[in-house]
Amino acid sequence: MSGRSSVISSDSSASACSSPSLSPFDASDSSGSRTSSFSGSSCSQFDDLTSLKNDAAHEFGSDEMTTIGKPRFDALNFAAQSLHAQSLAIAHASWRLAHHPFTRVAFADALSLLHDTIMPSTGRPGGKIVWTGVGKSGLIGRKLHATALSLGVPSCFLHPVEALHGDLGCVTPHQDIVIALSYSGGSPELVALLPHLERRGVKTVAMCGRRQEESDLGRASAAWIDCRTTISDDEEIEMEEQDMPVSTADVLPSLIAKKQLQQSESNWSISAKAPRPLLVDHHEASPTRLPAPTSSTTVALAMGDTLLLTLAQMCDLDAVVFGRNHPGGKIGEAIAPTLV
Repeated sequence: MSGRSSVISSDSSASACSSPSLSPFDASDSSGSRTSSFSGSSCSQFDDLTSLKNDAAHEFGSDEMTTIGKPRFDALNFAAQSLHAQSLAIAHASWRLAHHPFTRVAFADALSLLHDTIMPSTGRPGGKIVWTGVGKSGLIGRKLHATALSLGVPSCFLHPVEALHGDLGCVTPHQDIVIALSYSGGSPELVALLPHLERRGVKTVAMCGRRQEESDLGRASAAWIDCRTTISDDEEIEMEEQDMPVSTADVLPSLIAKKQLQQSESNWSISAKAPRPLLVDHHEASPTRLPAPTSSTTVALAMGDTLLLTLAQMCDLDAVVFGRNHPGGKIGEAIAPTLV
């Protein structure tokens, strides 16, 4: 079988750009080497490139092109859908915090506990926030710990496994508060830590993607922060009745995006040899997709940042405190003139 270059006519190659453009979707020839594709009149003419791909598909045959060139996988559309799914999860979380009574009360309860820990109204000394979590949730916890320190909020990170092997000593009994991150609310490492925290008289705030009563972590916690990534059918109807955007502005509605994801997956399944793509929807719970933490960690990070910024305002921790904790980099350079 001839290579990809056989598809290009002499006329089109003569009028093409002098510098060939190599597309990430270009197919390999029979020897496995890459061949570049030329546009008919300009390297920016995608119509010509599409026509060329169609010619190549005819040349190679549809099955071979699925295996070799993968023309059925639209990488840019897939990437846009993935980003949209995460933005949609943030939009849902924002709407619940603004309008859902249960979410609002739970968030307020968490803030009250945290404020009383950092700035107790009694004569006892203030405590710190102890962040804990495993896997990607643990990494989000480490970032939030770093943000807390920069804002002037006393904080540390505790790995739940290391906690059971001596590091539990960083938790001050009857003084600190623990924020535990787990999207499922059932991470065994965290669940194993909970009774030891209770024995130390330390309260726990759960950041998870299930309602408080639906997970072991939530039920054992004194407060809960809603990190769900989806909305129920009733909530979606309520959003529409309030003229609130169910999806972010100027992007595909969630149902259309979901159908496109399903179509993309269907196209890939045509070729048995083609690797399955990492399809991600905003709830990360489809058995036909790899549930890589994306929207869940995005929402957890956003909710954690929101929690800390609000807490800092409640504790009168202003830009001066932040600037003194962050003297380096462009941020420190910008804040330095405002410091006394």
